[in-house]
Amino acid sequence: MRLDATSLLEPTTEPWGQRTCFIADPEGNVIEIGSWDKPYAEKDI
Repeated sequence: MRLDATSLLEPTTEPWGQRTCFIADPEGNVIEIGSWDKPYAEKDI
């Protein structure tokens, strides 16, 4: 089974440290994928 997706925003590191990107599935649903560069307890310090 093949699933196609379209990149809407290339992976980017936001000023607050989150790495994020956006894709759209064939039906047009927008999906955000994100991660943090620090553990949760440290990111807001």
